[in-house]
Amino acid sequence: MDFMSCLPDILYKSHDLAKTYQVSANLEAFSTGNPDYCRIVTGLYESYSYLRPHAEIHTRNVDFKTDIQQYYEKCNKINSGGVKSVLVCLKSGLLHQSLLFSYTNSGLRMVYETNRENDRPWVEQIDLAGRDIETHSLIGTKAVNFFLGSAGSYNYGHWLIDDLPRARALAALQDEAAGRPIRIWINSDSMIMDHVRSDSLHQLCAGFEDIEVRLLKPGRVYAFSNLYYATPVSYHPVLKCPEAMRFLNERLRPDRPAADRIFITRRDHGKRSLVNLATIQALLEARGFEVVDVEAMSFTEQVSAFSGAKMVVGCMGAAMTNCLFAREGTTTVYLGPEGWLEPFYWDLAAVRSHRYVACFGPTCNGDLPAHLSSYTIDPAMLQDVLNAVAFG
Repeated sequence: MDFMSCLPDILYKSHDLAKTYQVSANLEAFSTGNPDYCRIVTGLYESYSYLRPHAEIHTRNVDFKTDIQQYYEKCNKINSGGVKSVLVCLKSGLLHQSLLFSYTNSGLRMVYETNRENDRPWVEQIDLAGRDIETHSLIGTKAVNFFLGSAGSYNYGHWLIDDLPRARALAALQDEAAGRPIRIWINSDSMIMDHVRSDSLHQLCAGFEDIEVRLLKPGRVYAFSNLYYATPVSYHPVLKCPEAMRFLNERLRPDRPAADRIFITRRDHGKRSLVNLATIQALLEARGFEVVDVEAMSFTEQVSAFSGAKMVVGCMGAAMTNCLFAREGTTTVYLGPEGWLEPFYWDLAAVRSHRYVACFGPTCNGDLPAHLSSYTIDPAMLQDVLNAVAFG
């Protein structure tokens, strides 16, 4: 596949970063992107590096505990640094879903930052040759157009981690706009997710003027001139820019009281369900935890619920990504199925300076991958964990 890149010499100049992002073999191919076609506007976040602290893993399965601890050690060795994020302006841009294309001296090329190695399993790989193109602002003088999206935009957790922090570009975009309106283009998915993403953007845009959120319809190709784009701040599932997470926390977390112990319940959607949820919920309520159902909440209510928590217990899932709004020092206890080697929440806890504790239980669907399987959590084990956390 032929790529162009948003300033590869700036983003991947370190050999270690090029190796982490698996671009070394393709570097020459997409380094042909001409600066005349891609202008840097400003830096958003600097490159970063960190090591995650030891994970507190609790499970009755000794072999799985060994496997996940070894996996986490490997993550610390090979995934400890991330690239900076920059705001760029592409002289021409074509958008299809989450994929961005641009013209270079060599013709039409896909923008690598929208289709990295880790993104490709979730992205429809297309060839734009012969496609009908719906055009928007080809002249590019009536508004400033900013694309905000990625392969995981349809998922609430990925929207929070991968996309929303890049709206920090708004300050620079207002300077670029010079009085013109700013249009933020996001991919349309479901009515619920469209509303949540628009709501979160409006919260983040408070104080800015003349900003409109517009939806990109599925399956269509849109053409822009002078399309603005902010390069990624994360590399799922193992890297998240700490500065970007702090930005969201400080910008959105309210200064008002909230429950200091919350249990994030998870509805049964047919995958990764906690089979003995009622038992676990009763146990936690008896210990003073407030039950929180984020699916019944607005975005603002979710942020508020997590903002004052000193301890959060919850089932691994998109809702627990809201832990980024909890204060530093918060204890987070994640519940999940044995066999799932998932570093996402451990990594999130590290960048937010949370204490990470995980309780894993046996799966109930032997024919499904662990991350899709329903599971149970041993109440006695959870009681012991909560006692240890309370006094540890």
